[in-house]
Amino acid sequence: MFNGNNSNPRFGIETKPDARDFLPKRKEYSSFEERKRTFEGWPVVFLTAERLAAAGFWYLGEGDRVRCFFCGGGVRNWLPEDDPMSEHRRIFPTCGFVSMATENGDEQLQSINIKKANKSRL
Repeated sequence: MFNGNNSNPRFGIETKPDARDFLPKRKEYSSFEERKRTFEGWPVVFLTAERLAAAGFWYLGEGDRVRCFFCGGGVRNWLPEDDPMSEHRRIFPTCGFVSMATENGDEQLQSINIKKANKSRL
């Protein structure tokens, strides 16, 4: 994962979020279910679409590249030990979605996202 300031190729995709951004960059992916839908053809077997979508990411449809709907920050080159929300928080600490998750607790936020997704299936 790369935040734009690191030359390590394991890190990120070209966008560095701006702390002044308080609105989602991609509103169409604001819901867990919409983000999850983008993971058709996701090639990484050790990391589920549910975990990535719950962490605010949507799939770009290329390799293992994902992007946050809120800050626009991108991540790629996932490793088996990576936790999507932890990586999101580490690489893009100023992201509003990450801030909200931190305030509400990751589990609570992810639970809300998953509950919304389950309701939409009924």
